[in-house]
Amino acid sequence: MAYKLEIQDTAKSDILEAIDYYEFKQSGLGKRFLNAFRSCVVCFNQSFERF
Repeated sequence: MAYKLEIQDTAKSDILEAIDYYEFKQSGLGKRFLNAFRSCVVCFNQSFERF
């Protein structure tokens, strides 16, 4: 069975806020955070049955 992680709007808002925060602290850091988050989502989706 295929699963798909759905991220609620409030969580999306929190993620965007974190990206802005990290980008404010250091240029490019927000993008690094987003890339790391996306990698975690991909990993989670690929191994959903482990959780």
